[in-house]
Amino acid sequence: MTEIDIDRVVVEEDEVPRDKRETCEQCGEVIVDQEIVIAQGKIWHKQHFRCSNDRCEVILQEDYQARKE
Repeated sequence: MTEIDIDRVVVEEDEVPRDKRETCEQCGEVIVDQEIVIAQGKIWHKQHFRCSNDRCEVILQEDYQARKE
């Protein structure tokens, strides 16, 4: 298993040009002034970083583990 820590970053909207802003992997919206999750080279709003099982209601918190496939 691979363990990946969650990083929290706050970005001010006026500090980053619109075309260079990060977008959430789940919803596609620009991430500004919010806690984020960075894992496996992708970025999510913290509330959108969830288990990939559609029936799972777990919101992942401080860290997560992924199976090597």
